Amino acid sequence: MPQDPRQRDGCRFTAQNITAAQEKNPFAKISDIVYELLEKAIFSSAIPPGSKLNISKLAEQMGVSTSPVTRAVERLEENGLVTAVRSSDSKYRSYFVFDLSSESLEDLFVARRAIEGEAAFLCAQKRTLIDLPRLQKLADQFQSAWQDFAKDLDTAPTASERAKIDLESGNFNMRDPVLYRIRYIEHHRQGTKWCIFPMYDFAHPIQDALEGITHSLCSLEYEAHRPLYDWVIQNTDVPSKPRQIEFARLGINYTVMSKRKLRKLVEEDYVSGWDDPRMPTLCGLRRRGYTPVSIRNFCDRIGVAKATSTVEYAFLEHCLREDLNEHAQRAMAVLHPIKLTITNYPEGQSETLEVENNPNDPGAGTRTVSFSRHLYLESNGFHIGAFALYGYKKDPEQKGHLIIDEEAAAVVREVFTLFSQGYGKTAIARMLNDRGIPNPTEYKRLHGLRYKQPTRKNSTLWKYFAISDMLTNEIYIGNMVQGKYGSVSYKTKQNKPRPKEEWYRVEGTHEPIIDRELWDRVQSMVAEKAKPFTVGTIGLFARKARCMNCGYTMRSNKQTDGRHYLQCSNRHVAKDACIGSFISVKKLEQAVISELNKLSQEYLDKDELEQNVEFHSNVKEKKTALETQLATYQKKIEEDAKVIRELYLDKVKGILSENDFLNLSKDFTNDRERLEKLVIETQKQLDVIERKIQTGDNRRQLIEQYTNLEHLDRETVETLIDYILVGKRIPGTRNVPIEIHWNF
Repeated sequence: MPQDPRQRDGCRFTAQNITAAQEKNPFAKISDIVYELLEKAIFSSAIPPGSKLNISKLAEQMGVSTSPVTRAVERLEENGLVTAVRSSDSKYRSYFVFDLSSESLEDLFVARRAIEGEAAFLCAQKRTLIDLPRLQKLADQFQSAWQDFAKDLDTAPTASERAKIDLESGNFNMRDPVLYRIRYIEHHRQGTKWCIFPMYDFAHPIQDALEGITHSLCSLEYEAHRPLYDWVIQNTDVPSKPRQIEFARLGINYTVMSKRKLRKLVEEDYVSGWDDPRMPTLCGLRRRGYTPVSIRNFCDRIGVAKATSTVEYAFLEHCLREDLNEHAQRAMAVLHPIKLTITNYPEGQSETLEVENNPNDPGAGTRTVSFSRHLYLESNGFHIGAFALYGYKKDPEQKGHLIIDEEAAAVVREVFTLFSQGYGKTAIARMLNDRGIPNPTEYKRLHGLRYKQPTRKNSTLWKYFAISDMLTNEIYIGNMVQGKYGSVSYKTKQNKPRPKEEWYRVEGTHEPIIDRELWDRVQSMVAEKAKPFTVGTIGLFARKARCMNCGYTMRSNKQTDGRHYLQCSNRHVAKDACIGSFISVKKLEQAVISELNKLSQEYLDKDELEQNVEFHSNVKEKKTALETQLATYQKKIEEDAKVIRELYLDKVKGILSENDFLNLSKDFTNDRERLEKLVIETQKQLDVIERKIQTGDNRRQLIEQYTNLEHLDRETVETLIDYILVGKRIPGTRNVPIEIHWNF
């Protein structure tokens, strides 16, 4: 019975071996360590010749993943120590330690006896010229038989030449590395002309020396190969002495730089070729319009370093713009044209104007531009939203143009006028609601626009913030302001407010509703009434207290006696909007402290947290259900993306037309967008549940921490309270209904 290779000296395939080797050389790769162990075991016959190497089992024994083991075995195959065999019915390869089995040796002996016996007989006879061709034929037959035998083994006779350097070196590349292999196989270019195949580490320095290379620039993974590079140069008779210098790879954000992945894109027809404008190759950049000077300037500025870094793609574009600004000929084009007709310009008449080709280069000459009755303007500065702003409507005869909606515009003018006369925003909202004027959302719905209608109570009423936003919107004075919100990431459709300096603002794009004088007066009054936040604190129950009747967030105000109160401001916008919840901050604070102390005492006395604290027992079940739901959404998104990708490939190959592709992919695209929104919402729910679970798991400690409080602070409120519902005082009593929703 063969001995287990793991029990042989010098080849114990354990995690301790890997750890010991890493401690000896912290810079060594795992694949190199595995290769050394396997190589040593094969040379010492600890792994018997002809044995099958089980990659999964070896990885488990060594305590590593299968990837470094696979790389080590493939390297053993390259060095002729392992033979790979692939069966006809399997796509996977099996690896065996190289050896001539007894059956193979027997077949070889029979073949040689049959051929060499006949050759020896002929040689013993008197040789004639007629026999010489026969001897040549026998020699050819023997060579052919040997090649067929090697082919049956799925390998060819092989040998390797090693450099005797140092087997104890801390650098694996210096441990008697293989310089070249001898293999009687067919080369894809030279055929059977050559049988010597030099290794890269051997050919690289010699080729550099022969070609007169002074500095060989390599990426960082070749840093460990530099000692072998220098050794080959020092121990060979070459005409020059080149040097190897390593540097970090260039990384550009949102750009695939891996040659392996780029090759996959080309071979699988995701792109038209290596010169596709979307490819980050030199030929691709050239087709994209990048000049050699811009690329060289880009490389000069980022420099060469050994630290891995990522450069913004915008910087490459900046280098291109700099070069083009100095040398490029100017031209005018309208990418998204809108036709403009000057009605008071004579029909059929045109004028010729002379403009510079390059203002930075007077020697570039000039060109002529014609001016006529019909002009084309860029669509920038025109409305691109799904719905027009309240007070305007889309021009049915001119895309992207806004015209005044007189019915709504009258309301806008009244709002500005009332505010300029001293009326407050809430008072204006109440006046509009009392007259039954629908708010902008309801107005769109009533006019047949497919606008999503909120389902909250009082959603059709004018509110404080609607008036506030209207009074500061420049669209009402004829300026187009867009881009106020931008995407958080290219991976999601979620938007967030953008800084004001990043807005797209074009003046005079449409007819104004509000004249400049009234606008300036209103803006001045808005600035005067703005109360700067200088105290540096936030209200105790800010964003936590809500009206029990309408759900509106209660606002804080200060009475003449210095005390702070919370009230529902929604009751001011209309008579029936809300009954008006009201409570003092001090009273609400005492109610919260009392309820918290009551819960704490009950829990600490009975030690029954689940019965005395409002913590849902099924919260973890909800989490599991949401996670399952999220996984389903993500899987469906991947399936839709796969279908769209396959449809696109069919379009590229000419199987589908452009119209067929758009029609077929439309439903999948819409479904994917819907699922992405569901993923975002589900993730938000998961985050809330996760916070509740974390808080719930530590709820005893949490309650003990806040026992016997006398006063609350903002941090305590944020930690303990989700929200509080406050009702209207019960008539005939001093009691105010309060419903506290805890975070635990």
